[in-house]
Amino acid sequence: MQCRCRFVVCNVRLFHNHALHLEPVWYPDMKITRIEVRTVAPEVQRFTWSFDLPEQFMTNTVVKIETDTGVEGVAGVSNYTSYDFDRYTAETIRHLAPVLIGRDPRERDQIYYDLRPRVFPLSPGALAVVDVALWDLAGRLAEKPLHELLGASRTSIPAYASTPLMDDVPAYLELIGQRLEMGFTAVKFHCWCLPEKDLELCRAARERFPGTAFMHDVENNYSHEDALRVGGELAELDFTWFEAPFP
Repeated sequence: MQCRCRFVVCNVRLFHNHALHLEPVWYPDMKITRIEVRTVAPEVQRFTWSFDLPEQFMTNTVVKIETDTGVEGVAGVSNYTSYDFDRYTAETIRHLAPVLIGRDPRERDQIYYDLRPRVFPLSPGALAVVDVALWDLAGRLAEKPLHELLGASRTSIPAYASTPLMDDVPAYLELIGQRLEMGFTAVKFHCWCLPEKDLELCRAARERFPGTAFMHDVENNYSHEDALRVGGELAELDFTWFEAPFP
């Protein structure tokens, strides 16, 4: 069976996903006929989130799974690399696509396990984006959003702003103020990953914005002793969580 896949490498601002408006219907026979993969990169300033991490390129790999019924599934995954826009996820999917062609997209679990040994070691992003695209397709078949298809325990979730690495404490405080003006009520810090300098920021942020939820992410850079000490003070400052404290 010939694999019909389209791989497009381009720089674009947006990938438009036009939803299909279909009546709920059950297809006794349904097959995947085509896989489209796009590697796209936003035209934005590069950034980093740790003192020991070079500025990053962000690449998004977008997958569209088409079927013989006209129903599609779309999903995307991001990659960050310091050297260039990266296409390794798309190239991995090139080797996964033959497993997908001709399969019933509703057999998500079996497809997942059939894909895993296809490439070793398998990029988690490549497997994830295919799996999510199959779930998106299932939601379109059911004419339901995925959160409803999976149980709908809530209809909304809180969102938080996440900072890049900034030059100094005043720059962080200015950015926090801007994000609060945008409507965010919570902010997560990516900062220098140096305990004393990080705590200076955390104290200043709490003093300036007493009612805001804060989180602190140090990308596994603290020692166990520093993580315990900083974590204790973050608890006193009423931080919501302390992320990736040590290796």
